[in-house]
Amino acid sequence: MIPGSTYRLNNYFGSKTKKVYQVADPDVTIAFSWNSVLSVLTDSSIRFPEDRFRFHGYEEFEAVCGLKGDLFDYIDHIRLVNEQTLTEDLLYLWDKAATDLCEKFKSLRKPPSVILVTTVNPKIFEGALSLSCLSSSRVFFDMDVQATREYLAWFELNSEATNRVNAEIMTKAEIVTIEDLLSYMKQEDAKV
Repeated sequence: MIPGSTYRLNNYFGSKTKKVYQVADPDVTIAFSWNSVLSVLTDSSIRFPEDRFRFHGYEEFEAVCGLKGDLFDYIDHIRLVNEQTLTEDLLYLWDKAATDLCEKFKSLRKPPSVILVTTVNPKIFEGALSLSCLSSSRVFFDMDVQATREYLAWFELNSEATNRVNAEIMTKAEIVTIEDLLSYMKQEDAKV
């Protein structure tokens, strides 16, 4: 799919989302089949806003665990979770998702700096937060997403920006893209 494009979808099935399985904002689920067709709509005057991700703190994420309510895509540059370093395995992958991750990880020349996992189900398991994959979960590494490539390239050239990080400053959760974040960080007076 091309960013900024509008698509027409033919031969699909739509139904109301079952609350017990709901893992995203929408109240409906669209299912694809072998004969579903997705084609670019070239003459559309309808403009949709860019996809955006929400940045959540650990407490917000933990609060929705096990509630069978709406969960959100989660993206972040995680260094600490609840002021603890990431020494425990937090993401649980199963079946094909686990195999795909393993193959992809082994093919990298170095450990990834950015890992984006979509559609995960947060649960508290024996007192620890765990992120479990679903059949729709996808894992992306550093160079899989254009905005991430630009972010990492800029960060590599401007490593002094890491020295400006002030962990004491509390910020509110905002809806931003990686591109928005990179644009903000490029400003001279930005507080990273």
